[in-house]
Amino acid sequence: MTSKLHVLSALMLTVGSAAAAGLHHGQFNIGTYCLATYAQTEDHLRDMKEAGIDFVIDLCGNSGRPLLAKYGIQEIVGGYIPHPPGTPTAGSWAQEGTLEKFDKGCAKFRADYDAGKYPTFAALSLGDEPNAVDFPHLGKTVARVHKAMAGLPLYLNLFPAYASTTPTEKYPKAQLGTSSYKEYIAAYCRNVPIDHICWDFYMYSPPDHSLLPKFYENFTVVADACRNTGRTLRFIGQVNSSRENFWVSENMLRFQGFATMAFGGESIAWACWTAGWWKNFVIDAKGRKTQQYEKVKKVNAELKRLSPEYMRFRNVATYFVGFPQNCEDLKLSEDEKPVEALDDGFMRNLRALDGDRLVVGAMVARKEGCADRAYFVLAADDPFDEAHKTRSVRFALAEGFSAKVHGWSGNIALGTGDDGNKVFNLESCAGVLIVVSPASVR
Repeated sequence: MTSKLHVLSALMLTVGSAAAAGLHHGQFNIGTYCLATYAQTEDHLRDMKEAGIDFVIDLCGNSGRPLLAKYGIQEIVGGYIPHPPGTPTAGSWAQEGTLEKFDKGCAKFRADYDAGKYPTFAALSLGDEPNAVDFPHLGKTVARVHKAMAGLPLYLNLFPAYASTTPTEKYPKAQLGTSSYKEYIAAYCRNVPIDHICWDFYMYSPPDHSLLPKFYENFTVVADACRNTGRTLRFIGQVNSSRENFWVSENMLRFQGFATMAFGGESIAWACWTAGWWKNFVIDAKGRKTQQYEKVKKVNAELKRLSPEYMRFRNVATYFVGFPQNCEDLKLSEDEKPVEALDDGFMRNLRALDGDRLVVGAMVARKEGCADRAYFVLAADDPFDEAHKTRSVRFALAEGFSAKVHGWSGNIALGTGDDGNKVFNLESCAGVLIVVSPASVR
């Protein structure tokens, strides 16, 4: 994809070092939405850094921008490229993004960037949740940005899989503008030459389990599209609540973070840090830490602990292991049906001893010539944190290979079962990375 995204010509004008920006390369990046002015203080930015935040989307005002630089927190910048406010209707992007408005916005960003306004610039935002009808216009927008500012990193957030496909009076083309989510993502990939697919999904917003099937569908569709087009997967998860008396638990955060890794994601952003939409933010409207701060700090630390080893690999497939064949939580195609155990020639008979559900991401080394493989294993039996437990996971290896299990609290010792297979314990909502290497290199 890179050659398509960053083609240069004599007419292009590079903006300072913007072409070298983007999220930190080679690490699993963790961000957040909405940093209100009242939280852009020295203490708040220090706390944010200590909580493991690498980047911010939607900085409200600019008083805290010098402190972002001090603490090394990157910024995805919005407000320049014209797009419709709120949840836009089909066709409204082209109406809002006239050439006159577009050129004016690009010129203003260029002047502000060259003046040093964005010392931790990561990407320029194109907007939020477009209908598929507007993808061709967005493709032209991307081309125009890259013509004016060569290689400038861009950011765009898409609808989740639970957005509507049914036309209404408000949305004559529905929210997606396609008959399925798979078609929506395919249309994006055909028309919009950006190097990632990013979407938000708030599984814990309703008071039931109704969004879990869509959660798995969303990850499956996007992960497939990323593998097929060379894009990176970026996920926006939920730390706040739609209901005042409900708080997203630590394990719910953990499930979202490790699910992102199981599907090969390279970043997660938590919505919302300060007052944005809904309730129960990380920092309340009076600038006080809520119970969400320590939760997200702990889970971010776990993700970062796995990041160096995890980022050595890229995802090539994700399997649903131990899910019933007709599982109501999985609405997938025939070739994506669950398996009783994972056996791909290197990894053999990977499963939970009690038949519990696992989501397993199979990975290969990014480094050319490296024979290592990896398997990210998520304990997926309790995504709503209702019956936490520990289960045993077993596996065997092809002859001539050895394994090391990297956990979020450190390396995990492997035992040997009665059948000679390797065994380790895994708590609900937790994730581990099993690295499989030729035994000769151990």
